[in-house]
Amino acid sequence: QRVEDERAAELIEGDPLTPSVPGHDLFLSINLDGQRAATKALAEHAAAAVAVIEVNTGRILVLVSKPGFDPNAMSRGLPAGQLAELLADPRRPSVDKTLREHYPPGSTFKLVTAIAALEKGLLEPTDRFTCTGSIEVGGRTFHCNGVHGNIDLATAIQRSCNVYFWRVAERTGLDAIADIAISLGFGEVSGLGLNSEVPGRMPTFDYYQKRDGFRIGDALNAAVGQGDVAVTVLQLANAYATIANGGRLYTPTVVDRIMSASGTVIMQTRPLVRKTLKISAKTKAVIAQGMDAVVNKPGGTAYRHARGGTVRIAGKTGTAQVRARQEVRQIFEGWHPHQAHGWFAGVAPSDHPTIAFAILIEHGGSGGTNAGPVARAVIDALLGDSSEGKPEGSQ
Repeated sequence: QRVEDERAAELIEGDPLTPSVPGHDLFLSINLDGQRAATKALAEHAAAAVAVIEVNTGRILVLVSKPGFDPNAMSRGLPAGQLAELLADPRRPSVDKTLREHYPPGSTFKLVTAIAALEKGLLEPTDRFTCTGSIEVGGRTFHCNGVHGNIDLATAIQRSCNVYFWRVAERTGLDAIADIAISLGFGEVSGLGLNSEVPGRMPTFDYYQKRDGFRIGDALNAAVGQGDVAVTVLQLANAYATIANGGRLYTPTVVDRIMSASGTVIMQTRPLVRKTLKISAKTKAVIAQGMDAVVNKPGGTAYRHARGGTVRIAGKTGTAQVRARQEVRQIFEGWHPHQAHGWFAGVAPSDHPTIAFAILIEHGGSGGTNAGPVARAVIDALLGDSSEGKPEGSQ
């Protein structure tokens, strides 16, 4: 053995042992309490996603996609059968639902329509429309989710009246809505740079003209987040953050800083404004009023399921209709491919927001019923002891 060791030593050039050198430490902006709370709150849902972002920095506090998979098992190499089973799962555990998949946003998109009309001078907050439960446009009947009577904008947001926003869309047209949506980051990647992020889709008049022609129904569908509108969960959270801060669209970040082993800061992430959008104080006020009523006023679509806790939440629910996926045969509890996606997006605290969130329950039905309690749990974990914006700068 000694002879073999001596021969081996002769073959090695230089020192046989190189001492290890400590590397740099990477610190993330992810809030562990919020991440754990989101994961726990999603336990009863088969497929879902949560994104929470700081309003005034773009730092990501929570990013959860469910179901997931064990990356360690993937690095070791899964047997062919297990890999095939993973890829065949209709819930797509290998896809990051916060970044890599886009969905129709449903009524969470109505705020975009409202801002477009308000900022372009085509709507006043006090303007009223009468909802009788449906409207006739172009020989087609569009149905609302209720009969809301004669209402103003804040009430239309509170009760999620489709008819109101269809009437607004008739005034604004599709391109005005698309213009504001793109300024809020829709239809483009956020710049985070993770997991092959998709850009989503914000259709325009030209988009439809190049296909099979534009119809007024295309604008009406877009106004309520249906049709060809598609967003990622992170995009939606970042858009709500932009609305809350008055129009600064930040490039989201997940890295807080990099430090050497000796404690020297090698790199500190700074907030980066990617776009700015003019949102007047009047527009911001009526949007905030409507969002607060969604959660905290009787008749609000999230009143029963997101109210309470130590921090007041404001937001907008969405129940986004989807095309039936006929090829899916395996159905999970609480998850059915023919059922709408449930959304809840918003901000907290409602009177001076420091964080914005978007929650998707895939094929989960009502956004208020199913996504609302998830938001409540996550916000309590992040802000529970203070309504002064605890996550800013936290680890």
